[in-house]
Amino acid sequence: GQHGIFDFFRPDMDSLLALGETAAGRRVPALWTLFSEAGRGVGVMNIPMTDPPDPVNGFMVAGLPHPDPAGYAYPPEVEAELRRQGYRLDRMGEALIPGEEAALEEEIFDTFRRRRDAALALCAERPELDLAWIVFTGTDRMQHFFWKFMEEEHPFHDPALAPRFGDSILRLYREIDAAVGALVDQAQAQADAQGRELAVIVLSDHGFCGVHRAFRPQSYLRRPPDGKPPITAAYSLESNATLLYVPRQGRERGARLTAEEHDRVLDDILSRILAARDPQGGASPVLFGARSEDVYRGRYVDKAPDLVFLARPPYYLINEAGDKEPFGTPAFSFSAHHELHGILIASGPMFGKGHLEGEMGLIDIAPTMMHLGGFAVPEYMEGEVLTALFDPEFARWSLGLMDDFR
Repeated sequence: GQHGIFDFFRPDMDSLLALGETAAGRRVPALWTLFSEAGRGVGVMNIPMTDPPDPVNGFMVAGLPHPDPAGYAYPPEVEAELRRQGYRLDRMGEALIPGEEAALEEEIFDTFRRRRDAALALCAERPELDLAWIVFTGTDRMQHFFWKFMEEEHPFHDPALAPRFGDSILRLYREIDAAVGALVDQAQAQADAQGRELAVIVLSDHGFCGVHRAFRPQSYLRRPPDGKPPITAAYSLESNATLLYVPRQGRERGARLTAEEHDRVLDDILSRILAARDPQGGASPVLFGARSEDVYRGRYVDKAPDLVFLARPPYYLINEAGDKEPFGTPAFSFSAHHELHGILIASGPMFGKGHLEGEMGLIDIAPTMMHLGGFAVPEYMEGEVLTALFDPEFARWSLGLMDDFR
């Protein structure tokens, strides 16, 4: 709601087609831009929705989606070097095709290894960096597609292929763990040589869980089990249907619902989806559902999806505009999907020790990194500095708000 990007896609309000979101949709300066403008050295690699890359004081290699296979790195000489090294960009729309498991596994490993080597080389050449932010996306892809070979209880578990691919996820995690160790060792050596302290944060943007059941919200709304009138207007943009839109006059071309009618329909959809129960076992397929104004804050909430849902593991909410059975087995090549809880590890002399208790979220990371850099936190960053991470002496730094980045 503060920066204007809500998903990998945004709707074209004339055609209702999905348009790939890019960095051009971001309406406020990113953290790496703020560091750069303050004269700090910055290295950023593979953060999603950062193409085209920002001109930073250092280097930036954009993450997916890539509307153009060129122009993904800044400065241009960095991209030229990456091309010579055979750097691979992540691609959207991957699928696990039966019989091609080995090829997809090799692609995921190879993309990761090339990114690891590029990150080590770029950071080694720039010991003056104050911020290095590297994202490895291979674990996401490997878990999406290869989970079923690891989980024996999965409905699509294949005992014949499990000996070959059952440890694919574990092997990739081990390689990434070694890569993080190499990056940290290299950064620590640079910091020691310069008499500086090193802060390390290892973070995942979500967890993972197996997908055993599918729920099709649009089909459920078209086939209400309680005799209510069907609702046919809801649409989504991604393969999953956790973000729903309903056309409204003055927004989508040809929409018929007035603002008041739109409000009533949203409330109706929300109550129906929250009340939905799987005939097989009676479970709810969602953990959470709300209207966008109850989730997002900021100047760009009007660009948000109308409704936001969170799937309850092991369900996957499928975006299918057709009229199909609302509940069933997943008809999608993902055998696992995102789960709410991920990991956060902080290491360095400025951090405390032990296990961090209490609630925290991804929106708290940017303010915390601003604090680590010695900056006041811009007003548009919604989260809080995770002061509980820090040693008490470091935590005494004053926390301020800045509104001059508007």
